[in-house]
Amino acid sequence: MPTRPLTHPDLLPASHLLAAAFHADPMFGAFVHPHRDAHPQDVHLYWLRFLREALYTPNEHLVVTYLEPCQSDPEQREETVTGLAHWIRNTSAPPQPSWASRAALFAVQKYNAAEEYFYPNRALCPQNDALISQGVPFFAHHWSGSRADSWHLSLLGVDPPYGKRGFGRELVSWGMERARGEGVSCSVISVRGQEGFYGKCGFDCVLGGTGDEGGEANVWRAAGLESMPVMVKDWGEVVGVKKYGEE
Repeated sequence: MPTRPLTHPDLLPASHLLAAAFHADPMFGAFVHPHRDAHPQDVHLYWLRFLREALYTPNEHLVVTYLEPCQSDPEQREETVTGLAHWIRNTSAPPQPSWASRAALFAVQKYNAAEEYFYPNRALCPQNDALISQGVPFFAHHWSGSRADSWHLSLLGVDPPYGKRGFGRELVSWGMERARGEGVSCSVISVRGQEGFYGKCGFDCVLGGTGDEGGEANVWRAAGLESMPVMVKDWGEVVGVKKYGEE
């Protein structure tokens, strides 16, 4: 099944796809959007703004699967986006973005801020959303040493009507093959219950969980979020990876 980079016309349908895909997710559903049942029409705004920024952020890649138009099927006259993956190419020495790239991202961020003012996401809990990034330092050590150069699957969503048809596996393969070709690690933070899927996709090592370190100082644990397994496939030699708290 075909994959391609996300384009600007895909932003709106992809945002609705992610809103549906993550409705029952313990983090992006219940935790980040506790009012989603009262304001279901607002949830896609979170993803729309996320996708806009990712589209203009260097080293971030948005990839979609899709169904091609079928003129013999009245319900499939146009191309349909069926799944989306957000891949990040981590590097130990990130290149400096160009002036044009910085200007484009700045403009998108300002546009998102203005849109948020006029069209707020009433399903969102901003405080819970902010906690997500605050929890990263408690498991960021996994991407040290040789794993600082890696492909990381930050997000994977398939539109529920198209689930279990191979779209998710194809989106995982997109980044896995690039990691294999470059001889670097490939990683993902799995939702509990999906370890088997990611294992079949090639992630053959569980490094630990997002809530394993830091005790109650770990904001994810303090907020009651379930620890999620960090999974990896190493295509090259693994050296210099630090333990939590190691300088």
